[in-house]
Amino acid sequence: MRYRLVRIDAVRGGDTERWVIQPPVIIGRNPELEVSIDDESVSRTHCQLFLGSDEALNVRDMNSKNGTYVNDTRITHTTLAPGDILQLGSVSLRVEFASDTNPGKPLVRPQSKSLSTTVTQPVLILKKEPPPQKSSTEKPWWKFW
Repeated sequence: MRYRLVRIDAVRGGDTERWVIQPPVIIGRNPELEVSIDDESVSRTHCQLFLGSDEALNVRDMNSKNGTYVNDTRITHTTLAPGDILQLGSVSLRVEFASDTNPGKPLVRPQSKSLSTTVTQPVLILKKEPPPQKSSTEKPWWKFW
């Protein structure tokens, strides 16, 4: 399933940037990332969006300096639903389905008695390596996800 992230600009009012994504995706300030946000409050690799075992969209903080928040709650890992506000530093992103013709299944959130939705999960750490010599018909490594 494809999702859309819409940057919300409270100062200017309205939406400023949009990204259509197909998880897994890493979001950060690094210009080589699929979702690159040029803002000093965003870490170089801030968080990761991926599909869980139930095919729901999940977000995992990647030890970012300013934290990852979903609907004003700091998280390390949680499930996202369309309409949720993902905040990375001072940047707010609204999560949407990319297609109105495929609204997907509604997410039923369990009631949580704690204020934290922290779940310990392994963290994917990407190391930059020099690009290998490739033929002209070979796809770039990021096209395989």
